[in-house]
Amino acid sequence: MRQIGLTGLLRIELPEQTIRLCDGGFFQFEGEIYQSADDTFGTIGGVQSLSEGVGDSVPALNLSLLPSNDAPPGVLSKPGYQTSRVRFWLAEYDVQTGAITSADVQFDGRSTKPF
Repeated sequence: MRQIGLTGLLRIELPEQTIRLCDGGFFQFEGEIYQSADDTFGTIGGVQSLSEGVGDSVPALNLSLLPSNDAPPGVLSKPGYQTSRVRFWLAEYDVQTGAITSADVQFDGRSTKPF
């Protein structure tokens, strides 16, 4: 019997680098590696429920990152980081092989705050 697990995949496209995080272990998705931690930006601290856009409001994703203890604040909140593209997928994976079997984009938008 095949077991399926769920993971969140987060991609943040900053001017100097792209951060690829998942909520545990590591996964290969669309030819790129998503890891549970980044040396500077740390780990995914939490993802709140996605809000739907209604009327003149747009869909929003609220997430928190837990940066590493030695990350300088200036590196985490550069002005160019605002409006960086952020994407979040909810993905199914085969527990035995670790292979992503399907992924649904939950959010594809821009950052409105520095990280």
